[in-house]
Amino acid sequence: MSDELLELDLPPGYVELLQHFTISVLRSKPTNLINYAIDYFTNLRDEAEAVEHFFPTGHNPPILLLKSKSNREDEEKNKLESKEMSTTVSHSPRFDRHQNENLKDHNQDEQEEEEEEPIASIQSGPPRFRRASIAAEPYNPDDAGDNDEEEEEQEIEEVDKKTPEQYGRLVEVCKKIMLFRNMEEEQLEKVIHTMTEQRFQPGDKIIVQGEEGNNFYVIDSGIYEVFIRDANGQDKSVFEYQNEGYFGELALMYNAPRSATVVAKTTGRVWSMERKHFRKFIMSHAVRQRRAFIQLLHSVQMLQELSPYERMNLADALIKRSYQDGECIIREGEPGREMYFIMQGRVRVERKATDGLHTAMGELGKGQYFGELALLSDQPRAASVFALGKVILAVLGVESFERLLGPCVAIMRRNTTLYGNPSN
Repeated sequence: MSDELLELDLPPGYVELLQHFTISVLRSKPTNLINYAIDYFTNLRDEAEAVEHFFPTGHNPPILLLKSKSNREDEEKNKLESKEMSTTVSHSPRFDRHQNENLKDHNQDEQEEEEEEPIASIQSGPPRFRRASIAAEPYNPDDAGDNDEEEEEQEIEEVDKKTPEQYGRLVEVCKKIMLFRNMEEEQLEKVIHTMTEQRFQPGDKIIVQGEEGNNFYVIDSGIYEVFIRDANGQDKSVFEYQNEGYFGELALMYNAPRSATVVAKTTGRVWSMERKHFRKFIMSHAVRQRRAFIQLLHSVQMLQELSPYERMNLADALIKRSYQDGECIIREGEPGREMYFIMQGRVRVERKATDGLHTAMGELGKGQYFGELALLSDQPRAASVFALGKVILAVLGVESFERLLGPCVAIMRRNTTLYGNPSN
């Protein structure tokens, strides 16, 4: 690599990304290069962003995988030494909204480690960081759940020592965490069963920057301060957790040293999860759930108007929700704040007649949607919808509806004219 190229301010991973694309083209020899490039980078983004969807902006601080850099020479040396990481996951926006670089491994035969370190610049005002690739152990989410049920139950039994009171408390704590928002009850139970309780006193260090990370932590109670070491080796306070939040996931996702130090300011309790359980139950679930959302959106005819990028953003905004037989999902006359896509099961649509009785308007199944009428007209719900058996829905909030479904609004308005027909 020439000195002139090194002077260019290229994003981390840029050269490697183009190298892998070139190799892929040479191997595949596509007849239509443009279409091939679109498919290549779309698939790359889909998979690389899968975990990001489940690590959204929340109560957590901008903890980055960073180490101090003393001078420009170290940075240039670092660039020369950087290599291809074995597996990468896109960086969550809650850690650095200015740097959202999607990286992906396309050559699993080259399991080389990445030496490059990001640069931290902590000055007055909000800190900004430069994100770079880091080494990560090979990870295949499709293999994460291959253990048979007996082995899985044994793993959970070895960890789970909770009283009913502790279990109930942890359920309430986890329900507040965005990380678990799309988990079904059965999956969340498995996650909770693998967590162990830890108590801390003021001054106790839960994780230390630079050390190896083997646990993920969920805060139950207490105040915890986050420190990041600056270029001068001084620990700077950058954030404070107050009785909620989570931390420690980055070291497990990227197989990197701890990127910050977290110290207890008060007595408190946290729940910890080992690396193997985090990767099995959380990372694998994130990838599979993202795939399920993408597959669902591809099956909705109305959404064919969206570009792949727009469809991807829509998938990011969805939340999964389950309903049992006979449960009311939306009620006629109530304000509407959400739209629903059916992932599994069927629902019955009813309207109230002049005599006060409900009249069945029809049923909807997998791949169909409802609830958009109130969002389009800014009027109360025009009908009630009930679950027929167990139903799993992908839910879209009104803010995301207005922001992401612009190209489909005309189609939805046209479809609303069919609602007066009982057969629809």
